[in-house]
Amino acid sequence: MNYHSNVLETTQWSLKIDLKKDLESFMEKQMRKMNIPPSGTRSIMYEYFNTQKRVIFETPRKVVYSREFQCPEEYQEALSQFEQSARKGKNLNTYLSDQIRKPEKSDDLLNDWNIYHFHLTKRFREDGFAKRSDYQIFAWVTADCIYMIQIYPHKEAHLYTKKELLKIIEENWPELLKPHHIKGAVRLSVQLDDEQYGVLRDAHATSFVELGENKVYGLIGGGYMSDGSSGEAVRREQFWHNRLKLFEMVIRGNMPFISSVVRRQRGLEPSVYRFQLLWISNSADSLRLIEWNSHMGVEWFPEKGKLRIFTMEEELDFGGAFEGGVRLL
Repeated sequence: MNYHSNVLETTQWSLKIDLKKDLESFMEKQMRKMNIPPSGTRSIMYEYFNTQKRVIFETPRKVVYSREFQCPEEYQEALSQFEQSARKGKNLNTYLSDQIRKPEKSDDLLNDWNIYHFHLTKRFREDGFAKRSDYQIFAWVTADCIYMIQIYPHKEAHLYTKKELLKIIEENWPELLKPHHIKGAVRLSVQLDDEQYGVLRDAHATSFVELGENKVYGLIGGGYMSDGSSGEAVRREQFWHNRLKLFEMVIRGNMPFISSVVRRQRGLEPSVYRFQLLWISNSADSLRLIEWNSHMGVEWFPEKGKLRIFTMEEELDFGGAFEGGVRLL
């Protein structure tokens, strides 16, 4: 986007800034590194966040089993192989559906209940993905642990809408469901069985789950939109669209001040100020830009409503300047 000072301002300036484009360019590069390029059918930002939700990143994890967990004897070796891969931080995405390579696709079970389903097998295709198996592992995955819920036959009725999955989680690891507890909800007015949950999920209708008195849960996996899109990915896309647009407005509204600092620090009066997104803190409460013609930086603290203007030399000389966040350049 191009902006210009008005004729009444004492300092004249031109501004080139497109922070959404900067972020999407970074996201596209990251997706291509993962060999999951944007499909072109959805926004890059949505597909990036959808991919982040679906892909299991490679890192060593603990593996814990529910008390109810049972594995057929003839699949014990395949289960052991899966567990070792998880503990060693190997790629577990090869046990998922190959739809993981399509960033526009959604996983309804994951979006609804935050549960992954893996093929339980030792047989893999030439492209590295697991061959379809007779049994599937159902698990809850965090950054450091895989909670093994249960194994079911692929032919099991209502396989992906079995409320038993959530009951097992609640019985073994109630802390996983606690953030999704609906306070004040004692009972649901209508009790749904597995088949009815399947009908609702096929229609992408958001529903709550009751696991007992005062045990009503909702949006466990972030939910989905009416078209099946990940509700979590949509909300994150909207958040960053709004935050970056507001940052552009802040820069535009503070250009007289920014240009005065550049003039004082550098002795420059650039005809055009060209800003680019440089760094985002992990908590999204701090964002930094670089202005290429003056090599000055601007940091915005949205919650505090403050700006910090600095020289890039000062920033680079400061140890750990880019820790605690993502550097885009």
